[in-house]
Amino acid sequence: MGLHFVLTDRGLVRYHGDRFGLRTRLLLAAALLLGWLLALVAAPTSTLVVSLLTAFLGGSILLNVFKEELPSARRSSLAWFTVGLVLYGVLLAVITAVGE
Repeated sequence: MGLHFVLTDRGLVRYHGDRFGLRTRLLLAAALLLGWLLALVAAPTSTLVVSLLTAFLGGSILLNVFKEELPSARRSSLAWFTVGLVLYGVLLAVITAVGE
């Protein structure tokens, strides 16, 4: 997650360099700390709320990863993507089988 935040920061500087100064960085860091404090003080009790917040966070992270961290179409390889997909599927199947 730390590397993800650094890469997101670099992307914001690249696309919005004139509007993304120290003040904006401090505001985003404060928002992160405020969210953490709110989670400590008022933890959601509903499973639905937790699921929706987790889905929103996961979707936001995936959007940033697809936009910033994945290689361009010219540098990507379908073969390596397929290998990673199969290995991850096998890993999930093994973890599920061991957990039951």
